[in-house]
Amino acid sequence: MNKVIKKIDNRIFRVERDVIEVTSISKPDDNWEFTDKHGHLHRWQNGNLPSLKLIIDCPADEEYPAETHFECKRCSEIINPGYKSPESREFMPGLIHCYIDDVEVEESVFEHELY
Repeated sequence: MNKVIKKIDNRIFRVERDVIEVTSISKPDDNWEFTDKHGHLHRWQNGNLPSLKLIIDCPADEEYPAETHFECKRCSEIINPGYKSPESREFMPGLIHCYIDDVEVEESVFEHELY
């Protein structure tokens, strides 16, 4: 959580921003390449698999995600692309919380009182 605190005329103004972890379980392995039985080369390019097509075996429903696999666009051989674990955790900014004298207030009230 990020914090900014400012004291003005004996009033304490504080802003906190939640930090949300968005690290993926896996990501494309840019070093992965595979040549299928027909000599077609497959590899990740900028996060995409241009030589493969995604086949939906069973669509997603309320309880389960879709079941899918990849096939070569040219010969339809089933290909399992290479993935790897992320090297580091990834975060993005979340909700903003504003406080005046330790009482949470709406952002518009905070800005009005601060300025």
